[in-house]
Amino acid sequence: MKCYYLLLCIPLCLEVNALDEAKLTLLHDAVNEGAVCLDGTAPGYYMRKGFDNGSHNWILHLEGGGWCYDENLCVERSETQLGSSKYWGTFMTFSGFLSSNPEVNPDFYNWNVVFIKYCDGASFAGNVEQPQTINGKTIYFRGFRILKAIINNLL
Repeated sequence: MKCYYLLLCIPLCLEVNALDEAKLTLLHDAVNEGAVCLDGTAPGYYMRKGFDNGSHNWILHLEGGGWCYDENLCVERSETQLGSSKYWGTFMTFSGFLSSNPEVNPDFYNWNVVFIKYCDGASFAGNVEQPQTINGKTIYFRGFRILKAIINNLL
C-alpha cells in the first residue's frame, strides 16, 4: 500500500473593520497597588469605544485561561501570555459577539467592548499579599486586584 500526503493551501481573505482593531492598554500605575500578573508585569485590556445608541452600554469580556493547579504550573504559566503581559500584542482584532459589524453582531455591534486579558492563574480571584518564591522565581497571585484596577481605570 502506498500513502500519499496532500497539502492544500487555500487563501482566506477577510475584511476587517477598522473599528474592530483594539489597542492594548497596560496599567503601569496599578503595579504600585500590587495589581500584577503572575510574573509581576502590568495587567491590561483591549478596548473599542461604543458609538451611536450603544455608547452607554458595555461588554466586559474576561479572557479565560484555566487555573494553574500547583506551584510548578504557575511558574511555567508565568512565562507565557497567560501569566505575563510581555507576551501580548499591541493590537487585537475583535470578532464574533465583540465585532462592530452589525451583520455579524446585530445586538452589540455598537457597544463599548473591553477584553480583559487573563494573566493571574486563578480567574481573577487571587489576592495573596506576599509574593511566593517557587524554584527561585517570584510569583504573584493578584487576580482580584487586577480586576479591581481595570474597572477603576475604566470608570
